[in-house]
Amino acid sequence: MASKKPRPDASTKPKLPKPRRGKFGDPFEATIASLIDLAKARAKRKHVPYALSYSDIPWLASSRVCPITGLPLVTGTAREGNRPHPLAPSLDRIEATKGYVRGNVRIVSWWANSARNSLTDEQFAVFIEAAFRTRQYATLH
Repeated sequence: MASKKPRPDASTKPKLPKPRRGKFGDPFEATIASLIDLAKARAKRKHVPYALSYSDIPWLASSRVCPITGLPLVTGTAREGNRPHPLAPSLDRIEATKGYVRGNVRIVSWWANSARNSLTDEQFAVFIEAAFRTRQYATLH
């Protein structure tokens, strides 16, 4: 009898909730609802506070521009390989230890959230400015 292959760890491949376009007529708000659902599971796994609800969607979806990059956020199924589109909305914890609570979360681009990772906005800005200066110097020489 052949042994069964071990199943991949569920934590490595999260199931994405289906968009709730019926409940949220706006696709952007449906995306935010999915992000809220995913954040609840992450908060439980990471043992950080969680206090978001669907009533926070209008507040979270009020700007459709990434506050870090100034680029417009895009929704839909556009993906780059197995990753979300770089400008897809992503739920950012401003201070990671404070968890997913109102006042500590914002919608940013997936790109900025991934790049920023554990840096503060100020540290991230210094990093980007240094990279830009280095690139300018390299192209001049």
